[in-house]
Amino acid sequence: MPALAPTAALRTRRSNRYLLGGLALLALLVAPAAASAEQLTIEIADPTRELVNPALVRRLIQLEVSEVEVPPDPEAAADGPEGTLYVRVADLEDGTLSVEMWARGQRVGARRVKAKRSRRLRARHIALAAAELANQLRRRRVRARRLAQERPVEEPKVEPAPGALRAEFLLEAGALGAFVGGGDFWLVGSELRFPLRFRRGPEFAITTSWLGGSTESIGSMRWLEAGVAAGYDWGAGTRTRLAAGAQASVAMVHLGAADAVDREPGQSDTWSARAVVWGSFGPRLSENLELTVRPELGATLRQVSAQRGDRSARLGGLWLGIGLNVGFSDVPLVRHEPASDANKRAR
Repeated sequence: MPALAPTAALRTRRSNRYLLGGLALLALLVAPAAASAEQLTIEIADPTRELVNPALVRRLIQLEVSEVEVPPDPEAAADGPEGTLYVRVADLEDGTLSVEMWARGQRVGARRVKAKRSRRLRARHIALAAAELANQLRRRRVRARRLAQERPVEEPKVEPAPGALRAEFLLEAGALGAFVGGGDFWLVGSELRFPLRFRRGPEFAITTSWLGGSTESIGSMRWLEAGVAAGYDWGAGTRTRLAAGAQASVAMVHLGAADAVDREPGQSDTWSARAVVWGSFGPRLSENLELTVRPELGATLRQVSAQRGDRSARLGGLWLGIGLNVGFSDVPLVRHEPASDANKRAR
């Protein structure tokens, strides 16, 4: 076969190159686009259609964006409608084209493409800009999904039924002072109270006190007591405590300077008891902390006789006291069921 002339061979190579380019362009225009995670809507503004090939721009954007796996929006409902990506191409009239992307009504971002290029090159750059915005959206949703997975899921609490018995345990610590017997002696010291308070208002408490004081005729004394109290809180469930009740206590009394106690020479220890009514009021500083003031009015149930030298006294009578306490509440003693168990029982 005779060899082709150089000019004919060159012409043949050019024809083949144009043919291959045309076939590639045709395949680009008719090949189906890869499936995308979300629907894609492309808008090309009317003035921009003169600067680009709309069909080529749409096809290239579909191909580039379909290569980006955009996950579903983690904030959207799982059974909600499928999302839509919206791409808009517009002429900014400053020698550049704007490529914007929107997803579920929120703007993802925008990129600029130079308009001083061939139509084919413009279309390619527009598609790459759209793919870059799709990648930006992908990174944003992946980060949001990771944060949502790391966020601890709090299981909703099931409140007890209206008739359920609900109580909480508290620890109250503070100071207590009292005048006894119209001024026969005074006491001041610290106290601890362990109330069990019910949701509807009733409360019961165990109390302990470590008090010291002095009498006019006998000298110093110590008063160590333990007791029980009962009351009712009208401010239960509110930010203010308003309660009242009664208390009975038994005390060990020590009169170190006495020569005789209860007519027994050399004795310095004895016992006594008291009963009082009290009121309590104060603010609840937080869910687990409260401050209360508690006035007391009552009387000793057993008087103590003591002698020192030629002086003697009968200690007891009217009790007028006041306490200042800080209360720390614990977790409610009603057990909350998990929401899943409650739902199973309801079914």
